[in-house]
Amino acid sequence: MKVRTRIYERRGLLSALDTINLIINIGKYTIAVIILVVLISNNDKKNNQTLTLAG
Repeated sequence: MKVRTRIYERRGLLSALDTINLIINIGKYTIAVIILVVLISNNDKKNNQTLTLAG
């Protein structure tokens, strides 16, 4: 059995600032998608109400 005497320290792929920015941007994107779905849903409900009243 061979044992390595050299130990390599693993580096992080992103710095702490990059990680925080990534988390914030993902949160902003998620909120934007939720708002878009709500707006489309509300718009769809308004259109359906006018169609049923006119018909």
